Amino acid sequence: MYKVKKLDIRRVIEIDTIERALHLIPCFGNATGTKMARADEPPVPHRYDEFYINNHVNADTFKTIY
Repeated sequence: MYKVKKLDIRRVIEIDTIERALHLIPCFGNATGTKMARADEPPVPHRYDEFYINNHVNADTFKTIY
């Protein structure tokens, strides 16, 4: 897995340039924070700056999970 981090640069990409799905896993650090998320908390992509990329996700896995 590769480690990536957020940048302040925002870009719009064309939908037909997307080649495959991926799964972002937050880098939790030393503590995982196992409490249940509440509706008034920001979503995970806004709370973490670094992620691991899991690029072994495919369309069948996505449809099974969601």
